[in-house]
Amino acid sequence: MISNSTKSRNFLLIPSVPTPNGRLHLGHIGGPYLTVDVLARFLRLNGHKAVILSGTDSFDSYVTGQAAKEGLTPAEVCNKYHEMITADLKSMNIDVAQFVNPISDKASQTYKKWHNQILAQLQANGATTAVKESVTWDFDLNRYMTGCWLTGKCPHCKQGVAGYFCEDCGAHFRPEEVLEANAGAKSDRRIQKQVTNLFMKLPAFADLTAKGVNQKIQNIYKQFLERQGGLIRLTASTEWGMPVVGQDADSRMFNYSVVFAYFLMLGEIAGQLLGSSKNVFEQANHTKDTQITTIASFGIDNAVPFLGSFSGVTAGCPEYKQFDYYLVNYFYDLDGSKFSTSRRHAIWVDEIINRDGASSDIVRLYLSTIDVRNQGGNFVADEFLAYYNKTVNWVANSVVKALANLPATVKTTFNATLAEKLEKLTSKQANYLDPANFQPHQATVLIDEWLAVGSALDQTTAEYFWWLKGLVLLVAPFMPQLAQTIWTALGYVGEPTILNFQELPSQPIQRNVLINTRQIKPLGLGQNLHVVNTQTFAGVAS
Repeated sequence: MISNSTKSRNFLLIPSVPTPNGRLHLGHIGGPYLTVDVLARFLRLNGHKAVILSGTDSFDSYVTGQAAKEGLTPAEVCNKYHEMITADLKSMNIDVAQFVNPISDKASQTYKKWHNQILAQLQANGATTAVKESVTWDFDLNRYMTGCWLTGKCPHCKQGVAGYFCEDCGAHFRPEEVLEANAGAKSDRRIQKQVTNLFMKLPAFADLTAKGVNQKIQNIYKQFLERQGGLIRLTASTEWGMPVVGQDADSRMFNYSVVFAYFLMLGEIAGQLLGSSKNVFEQANHTKDTQITTIASFGIDNAVPFLGSFSGVTAGCPEYKQFDYYLVNYFYDLDGSKFSTSRRHAIWVDEIINRDGASSDIVRLYLSTIDVRNQGGNFVADEFLAYYNKTVNWVANSVVKALANLPATVKTTFNATLAEKLEKLTSKQANYLDPANFQPHQATVLIDEWLAVGSALDQTTAEYFWWLKGLVLLVAPFMPQLAQTIWTALGYVGEPTILNFQELPSQPIQRNVLINTRQIKPLGLGQNLHVVNTQTFAGVAS
């Protein structure tokens, strides 16, 4: 039978911090943010406490690129898009407890404190080394050609790159290693400047399989260690970022490989939210009775700097522990080509949810069906349209109409045969959503299996009541609005839970509920999906 009790545990989930240089599209959402939200909701469903913390990455070089385009200062760009990203996460029901703006009056001092403290400690413990580099200076642009301003070819696979990372092979490298750097640029008033930057010494490669990292990604990180001699950049020559005391005037902290300092700041906040008096990453805070499980989620583009940051900082500052699990995703394509902000090849959250009125639940579910844990995924617009409308149909017929047909009260307990079928599915769900082997696309298949069970039941019976309640357990991580609506309509209070599943409802069944069952149709390309203005209320089209 389904478990009626569980030992509650505490979890902190931190997705990668987005760059505040634009709004979010579905390719952004389907990676780290949906990952942590699905997992957090599953954990809460099973009686645990799970908190998501994140914020924007204000000192990414791409902020300066956007500032140049819009004629704004980098700080103005950060503040503008921080608010928009916050709204986009809310539109997709990504339940972030706190979303930090590092340059805000509220957070800036704490943010700087953690970064300066960690860097000073790394230096004091001999975990850093100074490296002389040759970096291009452009007199016309009056800046170093680093970060977003650096273009060329990957030194390893020879594909086109922008910045220090190759999206094709996953390699990270130094500016002077880029082949054909800034070829074809308009300016020819450039020189090579000799600069000195800090690098962090990284510990030897350690197997990360138990932390949920697949072998392909581990190999990319291992190759990085070998190619870069066990060093990772801590500072970069650029005009935007946090200055580094005692270094070159143009030296700024490199946001990617110092990211664990950001997460330590979030760990301090999490300690307060989860009832701990200390930072959740402190080794001394992890006893058998007080341990808080920590989970990081990020894309393959951040795998090298994040893994380097986590391992390097904790080796140089041993009072802190690494994350317990790493959930790494590959990229989404849109109709076979990478989601692209610059090319406007994207489906924007604000447009599809707020302009067109599509269901965030169904968008979340479709994104979750695509396997980006083991390979790149492809969001196919036509497939999405078919999936969306198919889902609308079963929600309208199996949920909305069924609620109107249920008996006024339910007095019988869960049918043993139905309970056995549900227990098998929830057991599989627990395996698929285990952070050590996170495979949410497999968990979405279980919903279809349960729908097949429900199709053979009489919607006017108590048995169907229990089927609907079982449906809540399977859809809650992916479709939180639908799950909560069904749960409340069945007469239960609070948030859905698997605990004490066979308890009868304390409130009357609500027959008339409002659920978004609009159909959608395309107008042009996938990014122009448009909603048909029809809606079903308690089984009646209006």
